Amino acid sequence: MSIYSFSDIELQAYKNIWIAIQNYDVHAELPAIDSEKALTLYKKVLSESKSGYMYNQNQIRMCNGYWGSRIEFEMCDEFKNGRITIDIRVMPEIIKIMSMARKEKNVYDAVKSVYTYFVKNFDYAYNLGTDLKYHSAVSVFMYKKSVCEGFALAFANVLNRLGIPCGIVNGSSSFDGTFGAHAWNIVESDRKYYHLDVTWDICTKEKGIDTFDYFWLDDKLVRKDHQWNDPSIPAASDSTKEFYTKNERCCINERECVSVIVAGLRQKKTNISFRFIGNNCQNVIESQNLERLFECAAKRCHLDYHSVSLLVNSTGGIVHLSLIHI
Repeated sequence: MSIYSFSDIELQAYKNIWIAIQNYDVHAELPAIDSEKALTLYKKVLSESKSGYMYNQNQIRMCNGYWGSRIEFEMCDEFKNGRITIDIRVMPEIIKIMSMARKEKNVYDAVKSVYTYFVKNFDYAYNLGTDLKYHSAVSVFMYKKSVCEGFALAFANVLNRLGIPCGIVNGSSSFDGTFGAHAWNIVESDRKYYHLDVTWDICTKEKGIDTFDYFWLDDKLVRKDHQWNDPSIPAASDSTKEFYTKNERCCINERECVSVIVAGLRQKKTNISFRFIGNNCQNVIESQNLERLFECAAKRCHLDYHSVSLLVNSTGGIVHLSLIHI
C-alpha cells in the first residue's frame, strides 16, 4: 500500500510503473496523463520500490496516443554495466543500516537510527548538483555524497525495506527567505505522518554540529521553511514527537530558553540546541539577545568559559550554541 493518495487514473499509472520497476523494465503503458504527472508518479514509485535506487529519476520520455500513454525511463549509468556488480557494492551498507535499525524497539527509534547513520556517514555534494548521478539514491551508497533528491530517495528506500512506509515530497525550501527546489521525506507511524529532512541536518553537521532539527516534524512546523503543492501528500498533524518537543527543548519565552541552556551547561555539554516557538521569535533569537541569555545562564551555573559561537536558523527558530569550557 502506498503512502500517497491517488485518483483512480493516477493509481492505475502508479501500479503500471511499479510493476515495470519491480521487473527491471525500462518502460510502462499508462492511461492518458501528461508528462509532468507521469514524472511525479515515477518518482513516487522510485521512493517506495526496493528496486527504485537503480533508476535515473529525472529523465523520462513520454509517447502519447489515442488509447493512452507510454513512459520510458532508464537505469542509472552505474547499473548499465551490470546490476549484480553494483548490488555487491551497494547492498552491504544498506543491510548494515537496516541491521542497526532492527535492534530498536519501536518505529520512532528505528527511523532515528537510520537518520543518525545518514547524518554521520554521508555528505552533501556541493557544486555537483548539475551532475544527474548525484540525484539518484545509488549516489548515497556508492559515493557517500548526494543532493537532496538522492538523500530523500535513499532514505525512503531503506525505510520501505524495513517495512516502514516512507515517501518523498518534492517542493521547495528556504534558509534565508529565498525558496529553491528541494526534496525531503514523509514517513508513516501508527497511522500518523511526519516530515523528515535529512539533507538539512547533513548540511548542519558540516558546520560541526550533529542535529535533529528536521526530524519528525508536523506540517505547521515544516512549513516555516518548506513549501509544497501536492494533494497526494498526506497531512501531518502530530507535533508531540518532534525532536525538541520530545526532549523538552522547545521554548515559548526567554525564561525557558535560559532553563534549557542551564540544563546543558550543568551536563557539561559543548553543544546546546533548542527550538523557539513563542512570539517575537526574530527578536528573541537575535544574536545579541542570545548572548545575553547565555550570560545569564552561565552566571546561574557559576560557569567560566573560553568562548561561545552561535548558529541560528531564524525561519525554523532553531538555535545552536557551541562553547569551549575553560
